Amino acid sequence: MKNELKLKYASKIKGYFWTDSEVVLSYINNESKRFKVFVANRVQMIRDHSDPSQWYHVNTKLNPADDTSRGLDAANMSKVKRWYNGPEFLWLPEETWKRNKVHQRLDYDDPEIKNEAKVNFIKSNPNSILNWLEASISSWNKMKRIVAIILRYKWILKQKILKKPLEQLENINVQLLEAANLEIVKMVQQKHFSEELKIIKRTSVNDNETYRISKSSKIYGLDPFIDCKGIVRVGGRLKRSNLNENMKHPMLLPRKSITTKRIIEWCHAKVGHSGRNITLNEIRNNGYWIISANAAVRSYIHHCVNCRKLRGCHGEQNMSDLPEERSSDAPPFTYVGIDMFGPFLIKEGRKELKRYGAMFTCLASRAIHIEVARSMDTDSFIMCLRRFIGRRGNVRMIRSDNGSNFIGAEKELNKAFLEMNQNKIQTCLQSLGTGWILSKKNPPAGSHFGGVWGKNKSDLLEQF
Repeated sequence: MKNELKLKYASKIKGYFWTDSEVVLSYINNESKRFKVFVANRVQMIRDHSDPSQWYHVNTKLNPADDTSRGLDAANMSKVKRWYNGPEFLWLPEETWKRNKVHQRLDYDDPEIKNEAKVNFIKSNPNSILNWLEASISSWNKMKRIVAIILRYKWILKQKILKKPLEQLENINVQLLEAANLEIVKMVQQKHFSEELKIIKRTSVNDNETYRISKSSKIYGLDPFIDCKGIVRVGGRLKRSNLNENMKHPMLLPRKSITTKRIIEWCHAKVGHSGRNITLNEIRNNGYWIISANAAVRSYIHHCVNCRKLRGCHGEQNMSDLPEERSSDAPPFTYVGIDMFGPFLIKEGRKELKRYGAMFTCLASRAIHIEVARSMDTDSFIMCLRRFIGRRGNVRMIRSDNGSNFIGAEKELNKAFLEMNQNKIQTCLQSLGTGWILSKKNPPAGSHFGGVWGKNKSDLLEQF
């Protein structure tokens, strides 16, 4: 805007900004609160192109911008003059303007202000690397690698201070991992066995005096001692053995420690999620002695997700109630399940023909009736059904799958029933105590619904 004035000293002209919104002034002058994205972006743009000290408050009645935003009627057209001359207070000295400057405090209930999250925490030990490792790292291998990196950096600084040539770092990686292992174990022992460490160190310094660990201590019966590297190890009578040092005198670890849990997790995964005894054996082979190790390993395996999946019991579901026709007291073949099987090759003269079997199974008594069908079409099945009814009597219900011949037969029978005298047939059936044949189909994807008569078919085919 200053460039558009085309004045010689336009850059030195001081700008003033006026607004009749006290909320906007409070947003612009804010230094402590954080706004939501929409308001924050616009306030930042205003502060990038102007200074908060340039912003002043103008009363709504004296604001010429309202003439266009709110409109004017004919009676108030005289106010248009202030568009050309400006409001009257601008002609007053600048000292009087500062009286109009307003600093409104932000309301905590303002919806444009971000909510401040208040977090309460307990400061335990900021200088402890162990607390940070246990809280941040979820793997024993990662813990060792991180500590090994710190030790390697320490070793490099030491070599530079002593002005010694740096060796190949690959040659000391294995040594650094072992050193990291000892450093982590040492920190865990200092955290959980602090009192016992004091007593053992006092005994090693004063050979003439004997300080005994309290009988209530969990490591009282393990004859603990401190080796040359400051690690508390299990004592015993294997000092003269040719076994590995970690096997003769394993390092002591507490049961309730996150680091101990990481070690159990690492050993358990190393043996392929095997049982408690194999996991314990792997822990001992790696030179660790965990207090109450049986309970610690058992507890971890109980909560191990992979083990719960591998060793979990199969889900069992209760079977639904039997249908009415399976448990009704009725004569044989009153309720029937039907299925087709075959084909079988037969000879008629010199010709080889295919023949199929139609097996009718009583749903109540499991009795079986077999008819021969010439083909799998609808007419052939209807003939089988007629022969079956002629020999076994009336059928009240037939269950079957969705075979095309069964569906076609149902349509043919229904069409034939509709052409008969319904009243006469109904009177006759009532006098005989029977009814129409009712057909039920299994669901298209529910082949297990026909297990009652399907099993008889499979057993029969095995005999052939």
